[in-house]
Amino acid sequence: MPHRHRSHVKIAKTLRSLEPYSGPAMFTAIVVVGFVVGYAVDATPNIPEPYGRISSVIGWTYFAAWSMSFWPQIISNFARQSVVGVSLDYQLYNLLGFVCYAIFNCSFFWGASVQADYMALHDGHRNAVQINDVFFALHALTATLVQVYQCLVYPRGDQTLSVLSQVVVTASTLTCGLFYLVSTTTDSLGLFTTLNFLYLLSYVKLGATLVKYIPQVYLNHVRRSTVGYSIYGVLVDCLGSVLSMGQLVMDGAVTDDWSVISGDPVKFGLGAVCIFFDVVFMVQHYVLYPDTDDDERGGIVVYPASNVVVVELAAASENDPLLKNVVPSAAYTFLATAYDDFEKSDALDNAPRGGPVAVHVPQVVVLCGE
Repeated sequence: MPHRHRSHVKIAKTLRSLEPYSGPAMFTAIVVVGFVVGYAVDATPNIPEPYGRISSVIGWTYFAAWSMSFWPQIISNFARQSVVGVSLDYQLYNLLGFVCYAIFNCSFFWGASVQADYMALHDGHRNAVQINDVFFALHALTATLVQVYQCLVYPRGDQTLSVLSQVVVTASTLTCGLFYLVSTTTDSLGLFTTLNFLYLLSYVKLGATLVKYIPQVYLNHVRRSTVGYSIYGVLVDCLGSVLSMGQLVMDGAVTDDWSVISGDPVKFGLGAVCIFFDVVFMVQHYVLYPDTDDDERGGIVVYPASNVVVVELAAASENDPLLKNVVPSAAYTFLATAYDDFEKSDALDNAPRGGPVAVHVPQVVVLCGE
C-alpha cells in the first residue's frame, strides 16, 4: 500500500487537533471580511447614509458567513475520505436549489430587461439583489458541486438516493424548463414572462430549502449520531441567515419600501427556514446525541483504492452502528497496539487484503478487507 494512506491519517489527526480553534477562527474571519469588504466597496446606492454603509457591511458579513458554511463539510469529507453521515438527498436538493438561485440572482443583477420589468411592477423601485447576493449564489453553487463530487467518489456506506428525491428534482427541472421554453417562444404578457420564470426558480429554491434538511434530520435520527455532518457549518449558516433577514428588515424600514421583502420573498423565506433547521441540528448535536459528536467519537477515513477504512472511535466494538454504516455485515478481528506505535508502524502497509481485519488502537480502528 502506498504511504499516502498514513499521510491521510496524519492529515485527519492534524485537522482534528485544530478543531477547537476552527470555530473562533471562522467567526473572526467572517467579521473581518464583512467590515473590510463592506467599507471597501460602494455603499448600497438606494439607501441613505449611514444606513447604506451599514447595509453593505451586513450584506458582505452574511455573504462571508453563508459562503464559509460550506467549507467545514468539504474539509470534513476530505479528511475522512468519506461522506458517511451526509444525506445524499440533501446534496441533490441543494444542487437543484443553488442552480435556480444562481440563475435568479444573476438575472436580477445583470439583466437590464429583467430590472426594467421589475421596476414597472413595483412603482419604479429597484430589486433588492445586490452584488454580494450574486457572489454568494455562484460560490454556493461551486461549493455544492464540490460536495456532490465528493459524494460520487467517496464511500457513503449503504446509502442511496431515494426515489422521492429523484422524482421531485426531475419534475422540478422539467417544469422550469417547459416554463422557460414557453416564455421565450411566445409574446404573452401574462403568466409566461421572463420575470415570472425567475420567480418560479426562486420558489423552487425555497421549496428545495424547505425539504432538503428533512433527509439530513432523519439520517441523524436513524444513526443516533451527527458524526459526519459538520456542526460548524450549521453554526455559521445560522449566523448568515440572521444577518440576511436583518438586512432586509433594516433596508425596508429605512427606505419605507417593504417591497424589498415582498419583491424578493425567497431571500427572507430562506433565512427563516434555515434558522429553524439550524436550531434542529443544534438540538440533535448538543442535546439529543451529545455522546456521538465529532470530538467524542471522531470520524471515518476511507481509502477505497486500498480497501482500508480508518474509523476514529473512543470505544469501538464489532456492533458499533458506525462500523455497520461503513462495511455492513463484516466481522472484524481486533488487534491491540498503541496509537503512537501505530503511526510509526507499517500496519497500513502490511495489512492483509484478503479479508476484513481490524487494527484496533485507543482512538483508531483500521479496517482492511475487500
